[in-house]
Amino acid sequence: MIKNLIFLSIAVILFSCTSPQQEKVKKINELEASVFDSSRLSLNKNVANELVGKYEEYANEYKTDTASPMYLFKAGELSMSLNDGMNAMKLYKKVEQEFPDYKKVSVSIFLQAFLYENYLNDKENAKRLYNTFISKYPNHELVKDAKASLENIDIPLEDLIKKFEEKSAKDSTVNM
Repeated sequence: MIKNLIFLSIAVILFSCTSPQQEKVKKINELEASVFDSSRLSLNKNVANELVGKYEEYANEYKTDTASPMYLFKAGELSMSLNDGMNAMKLYKKVEQEFPDYKKVSVSIFLQAFLYENYLNDKENAKRLYNTFISKYPNHELVKDAKASLENIDIPLEDLIKKFEEKSAKDSTVNM
């Protein structure tokens, strides 16, 4: 009886202990569950910033873990939602450079081009990365978007609006 009790106590102690890695994942899951404020239908910016930090911390500590590139990618998405284009750029570059086999590395390259174009106003780097994306991933679903961005990247916003209005008017007369 005493042997069984000792064995049971040891088993409970062993199974109740969680590793630091498991604790980090638990904290990330908790933050993910509370990052969106459903009462206001908005992002909780404080939680989002904390979550970005936890994603980066995890990826830096556990570089070989398969969750690391996913966490960096998610951190990039959150950074974009927080209008932190510089941090998003850094994170997407890190995904591309440190995890070249990650399934979303192609999207990381596309989003870097998008950030250069729309957040950082660096048209030359945007063009370079859109072209890199198109040549590396010619069959990707975002290729049409990359090509459209390249076609319109040097057109002033006012002219671009006018172009789309004209196209819309033309399309609506054709559909009548």
